[in-house]
Amino acid sequence: MTSSHDDTPGDSAPDGEPPRMEIDLSITGMDPEVEAAMRERIQNGTRRWDNIRPQAEPFVANAVDQPASPARNQHYISRFWLRLFQRQHKVAVLDIADDPCSEDFGPSVPVRRAAAADRLFTLSGEDSSAHEAMMGYIEGKAAPIFKKMADGQPPVDDFERFVMSMYLAFVFLQAPETMRFSDAQAKQHIAKLARGIQDDYGVDPGDIYDLDALEQSYTFSALFGRPSLINKLGFFFFCRNWHLVGTPESWPLALPMFPIINWGQGLLTARDVSIVLSPNRLLVMSWPTLSDPEALTDKQCIAICDALIRHAAATDGRLIVHPDHVKHWGRGIQGHQQAPAPGPRPESPLVPWAGHLFEAQPSGILAPPASEGR
Repeated sequence: MTSSHDDTPGDSAPDGEPPRMEIDLSITGMDPEVEAAMRERIQNGTRRWDNIRPQAEPFVANAVDQPASPARNQHYISRFWLRLFQRQHKVAVLDIADDPCSEDFGPSVPVRRAAAADRLFTLSGEDSSAHEAMMGYIEGKAAPIFKKMADGQPPVDDFERFVMSMYLAFVFLQAPETMRFSDAQAKQHIAKLARGIQDDYGVDPGDIYDLDALEQSYTFSALFGRPSLINKLGFFFFCRNWHLVGTPESWPLALPMFPIINWGQGLLTARDVSIVLSPNRLLVMSWPTLSDPEALTDKQCIAICDALIRHAAATDGRLIVHPDHVKHWGRGIQGHQQAPAPGPRPESPLVPWAGHLFEAQPSGILAPPASEGR
């Protein structure tokens, strides 16, 4: 079953007051229907975003002003999210390159250690615990909204929608996949600066600067030191149509380590963005308005699950699943391994649902599992 949230226009901004969020919409190559829907949603979203400013500004200020709280083990997927996939405080982590028939396939990992890394947000020579403290505040506000959505209840108002949107923006930025991309850009930038110093002054820049520390600082600042970037990412989430899609118990979902799935396109230009909230709940954020089916068919569920495997293959290579669902997902991964390579990154399995099925070109066939433990 699915439910949609929204989508009544907000009140207009005061006369004579320009919109507070300015977005460049000079986009080419988009499907005309999608582009028209996007422009309408952004126009509507700008008014609604402005209307919640009296609530949003204190929220942001409180997040920034949180006292530092250093932590060595830092999660890039929140613990409250991981707990929706846990059994006895553990989740199973599947590497799609591993042998699904192996006895040790899908090892159980404590939630406190899953989707985490030591000093992930700590830069060389300094403690970036301010980010941890800020994320802790945002997570605390987002957690109850997230849990309600995982149960099929949409946000009650635009401020809850704003909190979730900003939380998802940070999740997107702090994912290892995003940080690796930014780190590659940082290496190129610092290398160019180093060559300039060498050429202009005949000095080895390594004798003056800690180049590794500069690269880390550049990466961190590029992602989290630009409020305009964070605001725009949150704004794109906020403006889209939100659909909560429920899957049958026989078709459990998996959580990719890179959980914000924009199907190889930009967050603005992607027709839809998908986020697995729980083993049986998917959040779909689309520009066009989607008609909600009464229930998903097996074919639709196959397409969703197969697309999640292909998304994992194109990113981190791992999936988080409930320990009871390891065998089910092992069969799907085995089918994926035996099939011809589908390409570098999957297309979205979603289309407007008015009389359509999900597009299904599965590389591996998943069968609905019987109730099975492990």
